[in-house]
Amino acid sequence: MLSKKIFGIPSWVWLIIIILIIYNCYKTTEKFNEMNKNENNKDKDNKNENNKDKDNKNEDNKDERNKELKIKILNFSVDWCGYSRRFKPEWDKFVENLQMKNVETNYIDGDKNTELLNEYKIEGYPTVLFIIDGNPEIYKGERTKEGLESVLNKLN
Repeated sequence: MLSKKIFGIPSWVWLIIIILIIYNCYKTTEKFNEMNKNENNKDKDNKNENNKDKDNKNEDNKDERNKELKIKILNFSVDWCGYSRRFKPEWDKFVENLQMKNVETNYIDGDKNTELLNEYKIEGYPTVLFIIDGNPEIYKGERTKEGLESVLNKLN
């Protein structure tokens, strides 16, 4: 089988050429990944140095920012969905215990508010959407009171 010739070259030579090509691709990829790691580490070091200065300034202004930060939390649910029905008591506990004045919560019935579903590209129920200073972000954490509170604690 190795004695067969392809374009006048023995197949065992083709086999060696293929092995060398694969080896070179592997080594090139390895070097590329190493270069990216080094660049990422340099970027992280620069960001860490910049963030140290920012952290000091941010601590001073944290109270001011929290007063200005506007947060809306939307719960898109429907009555016929089992997951929504299970999440409803957790949502109610979360809303009841919420003590932040800069946070607005809304329960949105997906069957009655299709325009909001389309606007925020809601594809399933229940979906919790955080809108922080006008920037919507779908919550992907636990559907519990504690999970929602932990996100708010990180924001404030």
